[in-house]
Amino acid sequence: SVYNRETEINLGPRKIELLDKYSVIVNHGRQDPVWFIENFLGVQLTDFQKWIINSAWTKEKVCLVCSRNTGKSFIASLYVMARAILFPGSQIYIMSLTAKQAQDTFTKMENIAKHNISSIKGGENIFSNEIIKNNANTDGFLHDKQKYSVALFNGSTIETLVGKAESVVGKRSQLSVFDEAAIIDEEFFARTEPFTTQDANFATGKNIDMDIYPKTLPNQNLYLSSAGSTRDHLYKVYKDCAMRMAMGFDDCFVADISCEIPLNPTINGKKYKPLFNRKEVEAMMRNNPYRGLREYYNLFDQMGGTDQVVTREAVLRNEQE
Repeated sequence: SVYNRETEINLGPRKIELLDKYSVIVNHGRQDPVWFIENFLGVQLTDFQKWIINSAWTKEKVCLVCSRNTGKSFIASLYVMARAILFPGSQIYIMSLTAKQAQDTFTKMENIAKHNISSIKGGENIFSNEIIKNNANTDGFLHDKQKYSVALFNGSTIETLVGKAESVVGKRSQLSVFDEAAIIDEEFFARTEPFTTQDANFATGKNIDMDIYPKTLPNQNLYLSSAGSTRDHLYKVYKDCAMRMAMGFDDCFVADISCEIPLNPTINGKKYKPLFNRKEVEAMMRNNPYRGLREYYNLFDQMGGTDQVVTREAVLRNEQE
C-alpha cells in the first residue's frame, strides 16, 4: 500500500533520516510556498508578492492583472520553480503567441537559478541542484529553436510553448502560464486551456484504494498581463474570476495590482524602496494618458485605443494564413 511500499533498495538508518527531513521540508513547502521560496530559492519577497503567491497556490484559475514593471515574470518564475520542485511529475508550460515573450519568462527563471539577477542579494537557490544535466548540457537548460525546456530529477518539466493554435493541441499540463495574456487570441485559448481540464486527483489501477492517497493541488491556468481591451479573452477571465471570488467560490483568484502598490512596497510590514521610478508613470500620463491608464492603472479599454490607427482586434479578425 501507499503506507508500506516494498523496495529493492536497502535503506540504512542515516538514509531514512535524511529522507524524513526531506519529506518534512517538501510537505511544509506545499503548505507554505512563501516560506519555501524565501528559504530554498533564496529570494526575499515583498508583502504584495507574498499575498499573490499564497492566494494563488490552491486555485484552478489565477488572473494577475498588474501594472508595468510590477515584476509579473519574476513572480511567475518563482511560482513555477516552487511548483516544479514540490510536486514531482509536474508538466508546466509557459505559453504565448510569440516565442520571444515565452522565452523571456523562461530566461528570467533561468537567471534566478543561476544567480544572474543583480537585484537578488545572497540566499541559497536549490533549483540548479534539482536539474538533470549531462556532458552536452552542463547547466540543464535547453535552448532549441522550437522551445526552451528544463527537466528535474523528480520528473517535473518546464517548457515554452508557442505558435499557431493548430500546432499546440493534445497536451496535458499541471500548470499552464499564459504570459502577456491580453495579446493572445480566443482560438489559442480555446485549444490550450483544456490542457488542465483533467482532474489532478483522478487515478485508477488494480487492487488499490484511492481513499488512502492524499489529495494534490488542482491543475491550474495562470494568466499574466497588464490590462488590455474589454473584448479580449483576458478580460472575460478577469471578470468571471472576480465575480466568483465575490460570490465566495474558492476555485479562482484575481489580483488587480496598479502601479501604486509597487511604488509603495513593504517587506514584513515595513516600507521599502519602490520597484521603479514614479517619474516613468508621470511621463506616460503626460505623453499618452490612454496608454498610461491602461498599463499603469489597469483600466481595460473598451474601444481598442484612441491612439491606434488599426485595432489589434481588427487585425486578428482579418488574419489569414
